[in-house]
Order: sequence, then structure tokens, then C-alpha cells
Amino acid sequence: SEAKNLDTEDKVNKAAKAAEARGEEALAKVQAVQDFTKKNQVEMRKLPPAKAVVKKPGEGKNEEKKEEDGAETEEVTMATLQKEQLRIGQIRSAVDKESR
Repeated sequence: SEAKNLDTEDKVNKAAKAAEARGEEALAKVQAVQDFTKKNQVEMRKLPPAKAVVKKPGEGKNEEKKEEDGAETEEVTMATLQKEQLRIGQIRSAVDKESR
């Protein structure tokens, strides 16, 4: 439906500029995360290794750790860090691919 509204060169140029701006914003955010990770990697590597979680039959999410405000929490471990670093790399690749 939005493509129907791009019936003039001016509208196409405006849409292209807006898309480029969003791409640059996404790239800047990914870069900020990568910079933070690089800066704090020594501290992050001190995280404990992943724990094996064995749930008994009948255990559900209601029995997981909860913060005072009721939000579920997950213990941050080295496995969590590795998973997030992989995700950041995938996001960076996607942003780079879309920027071309």
C-alpha cells in the first residue's frame, strides 16, 4: 500500500533518505553495542559457566526466579554472553547487508 504513494520522484527520494537514515541509526546502535562489549570484555569473561538446568516434571515458568517487581530473571553466564555476541554479529551482518 505504501508503494502506491511513491508516485513521484520527490516521494521516492524522501522515502529513500528516510530508509538510509534508519539504516545509519541501526548501524550506529549495533556499533555502540559492539564497542561496549569490546570495552567490557575482560569483566564479561569473568562470568560463571553455564549451569545445567534440570526441571522436574510439572515445573513451569511460575516457579522460576522472580524479581521484586514480578519480572522473570535469568542468571547471566558465559553461555548467555556467547549467545548474545552471536546475535549481535547476526544483527550487524543483516544491517550491513541491508545498507548495500
